[in-house]
Amino acid sequence: MDDDRAPAGGKFRLKAREFERMNEPAVSPAEDPTAAESGLDVHGMLRANAERDIATGGYRVKPGGEKKLRHRIFVYCAALVAVDAPLSFVAWSSGHADPFPFVFSLAAIAYFTAQLTWEAWFLRTD
Repeated sequence: MDDDRAPAGGKFRLKAREFERMNEPAVSPAEDPTAAESGLDVHGMLRANAERDIATGGYRVKPGGEKKLRHRIFVYCAALVAVDAPLSFVAWSSGHADPFPFVFSLAAIAYFTAQLTWEAWFLRTD
C-alpha cells in the first residue's frame, strides 16, 4: 500500500475556491460622469418618456359601457349553453355503462368552459 495516500476514513473538506475577476471595469457605470453627458442617462430618459405620456393622457382610461358588458355576458352565457348542453346530454345519456363518452364529454366541458372564461374575462381583446 502507498503511504502517501490518505486512508478511507480520513478527514475530508471542501476545497477553498478563489475566483479571479476577469474584465472588471475600472469605474462603475453609476460613478461614471461621462454617461450623463453622452446621453446615456437611462433613468432620465425613462422619466422624460413617462412625463410626456402622462401629459398626453396615455395612462387615462375610461370605464367600459354598460351595453358592452351586458353583450359580453350574453355571448358568454349563450356559448356556454350552446356547447355545454349537448356535451352534458352525452355524459348523462351514456351514464357509467360506457366510460369513454362520459369521461370525454366531461373533459370537453371543462376545457371549453375554462377556455371561454379565460378569453371572455381575462383576455381583454376589445
